[in-house]
Amino acid sequence: MERTLKLSRGTAVPASSIIAQLCSGSCQQRTIPLHLTWLVACCCLLFGATTRSAEPDFQRDVLPILRKHCLDCHGADAAEANLRLHTPLDALRGGDSGEPAIVPGRSEASYLIERILHEDASKRMPLDLPPLTDQEVTTLRSWIDHAAAWTDAQAALAERRVEHWSFQPVARPPLPLEGRQQAGGEQQVSGRQPIDAFILAKLREAGLSPSPPAERRTLIRRLYLVMHGLPPTPAEVEQFIDDQADDAWRRLVERVLDSPRYGERWATHWLDLVRFGETHGFETNRERPHAWRYRDWVIDALNSDKPYNQFVLEQLAGDAVGADLGTGFLVAGPYDLVKGQDAQLRLMQRQDELADMINATGTAFLGLTLGCARCHNHKFDPITQRDYYALQAVFAGVEHNDRALPLTDDARTRIATLDRQLGELRDALARFVPATENSPAGRRPAVNARQNVERFPPTEARFVRFTIRQTNQSQPCLDELEIYSGERNVALAAGGARATSSGDFKHPLHKLEHIHDGRYGNARSWIASQVADGWVRIELPEEAVIDRIVWGRDREGKYADRVPIDYRIEASRDGETWTLLASSADRLPFQSAEPGEPKYDFAAFPADEAARGRALLEQFQRLTAERDALAADALAYVGTFTQPGPTRRLYRGEPG
Repeated sequence: MERTLKLSRGTAVPASSIIAQLCSGSCQQRTIPLHLTWLVACCCLLFGATTRSAEPDFQRDVLPILRKHCLDCHGADAAEANLRLHTPLDALRGGDSGEPAIVPGRSEASYLIERILHEDASKRMPLDLPPLTDQEVTTLRSWIDHAAAWTDAQAALAERRVEHWSFQPVARPPLPLEGRQQAGGEQQVSGRQPIDAFILAKLREAGLSPSPPAERRTLIRRLYLVMHGLPPTPAEVEQFIDDQADDAWRRLVERVLDSPRYGERWATHWLDLVRFGETHGFETNRERPHAWRYRDWVIDALNSDKPYNQFVLEQLAGDAVGADLGTGFLVAGPYDLVKGQDAQLRLMQRQDELADMINATGTAFLGLTLGCARCHNHKFDPITQRDYYALQAVFAGVEHNDRALPLTDDARTRIATLDRQLGELRDALARFVPATENSPAGRRPAVNARQNVERFPPTEARFVRFTIRQTNQSQPCLDELEIYSGERNVALAAGGARATSSGDFKHPLHKLEHIHDGRYGNARSWIASQVADGWVRIELPEEAVIDRIVWGRDREGKYADRVPIDYRIEASRDGETWTLLASSADRLPFQSAEPGEPKYDFAAFPADEAARGRALLEQFQRLTAERDALAADALAYVGTFTQPGPTRRLYRGEPG
């Protein structure tokens, strides 16, 4: 900005003009009054920098300060923490701390100023030397606050390209001259594969020659041991020895690759790389009964020649592309099942879980060690701390757990049939339950968190309403509301049914759409917004004759809160007039969220009736075991997913 001096009558004269006139002697011509001549001269002496820019210049004002205090440790040659300050570009790039050394236009947010002014002498820069003067700090602040001066450095930094080896595109190199011959204009290796040219070149470079070809007995054993991890049978050895056809070796290789043993053998290498285990590790080391599904998925991927890009995608996002088993990769590593009582310890345990996922992703898919950037910018790989926590945000919603996989149509139909049969058997067995003061005979079992079946005479309905008047704790939760017409669930959204409610608890997991999406578990459930008298209503796509309703709080059996224990289920043809179908009024008092079977007293009945009762109980137990097996088949240790909160970059990796 041009500086001015105000003269008589408010006239403002540029200072540069005054100085020029003084230097040329024009003051004698009365352009400037004589009585101001000496005043102006004194001003010029006192403020000789008036023609200088108001903003600090790096070379003139800043570099001398940095050279005096900083460049011995942070210069072009010596760079503690990989921080160099000898140019604006290097200062802007920052060091390994992960903190931005320079934030253009904001000195108060710049790590350089924070360390220069740190109250702790052990952290204040320069270490073990006198601190910068107030004037020096002011100069550095002004340098940083002049945002426009950083435009070129920011542009140059944005254009910098990382030349790290792992980011280079894969290219097919030319074959070495040694060991190759030209045939038809193409590079070939006489009697060998192209890769052999590289081996032959290195052998000759070392003054070595290739070993002679192996005899057939040795060759087949090597092939089987490498590809299957098992030796060939004597019959397979003799068959190969006796096969004198020109393509005998090629056919043997194809046969070995077609064998299921190929996938089983090579899956072990991948499973080792991705830290797969069928137990949690740590001191408890509990088993993961359903982890084997991911192991078999890897085997099948190899045996089916799944393309590698698809193989990677399904392990990182299989739940989004219809390949749920692939996400077993995310939770294949160790898991500390015993959570600490201290909140800070639990936060650190969670950070360790996420670090395991990030590190495995880096080593398995990127060829990079990402873990170092948890606390600071990576010292060797081009990964910043900001990159690390950006990647952590991708995994922040992943939790170690079994997940229920979508049931096949056959399994779903069979489970529905079993539910109906079990309900009928339970009703038939109710007469064998002895009456007590608190449990009158003939009452249905108490509700439980896992599954409850309501049966009623066939009823024509277009609307079904489930009203929850009381729960065992907090707002009611339902993970699926199934309405059956014979063997068909007519409540499914996929079939055109619509759901409405008295109000929904706002949470990314618990949504109204989950009440009839055909999927089970807490992560696919609905929660009412009110503790008492909340309701959910299903409008069927068309009027149907219904005879059974199945509901539960958590079909996976992991959660037992929010169970409706006082409820009414009603039906309507027009949405105005309602008929009661079932309620909690005829159930035993609620005792436990776990389903419990009553004790039966067959001895109190005649022998023939007791025999029929025991036969019914045996059938009930057999069908229950079949249903449990079908439900268990849908579980896999492939993680569960929730909507996470914000992920923050942690100073030195500390969650506090």
